[in-house]
Amino acid sequence: MRINPSTLVPGTRYWIAYLSKDGATYSERFIHCEEVVRRGGVWYVVAFCEMRNQRRLFLLTGIKDVRSCAPPRQATFSQAAVAAWWQTYLASDAVHDRLAFA
Repeated sequence: MRINPSTLVPGTRYWIAYLSKDGATYSERFIHCEEVVRRGGVWYVVAFCEMRNQRRLFLLTGIKDVRSCAPPRQATFSQAAVAAWWQTYLASDAVHDRLAFA
């Protein structure tokens, strides 16, 4: 199943089936979508992950199935906070391994 970027609405809680970029790890988790962004031609979902209890970055093509779990809620984050997190993430040492796509 290919997920359209417009499917995920910021402020909404979703159940997702996710496959890591190398295809080695499959997981099911609940996320709270904060933003859907496109960087370098690649779509990502910035979301709070209940399983990890932190904001995470998900490759949109890694989301194999998605289901809305609740109506959109009042956003508890700001676009500035998401942008600041994104910049911090891009500056981190781990980002080069995680964003290296063949």
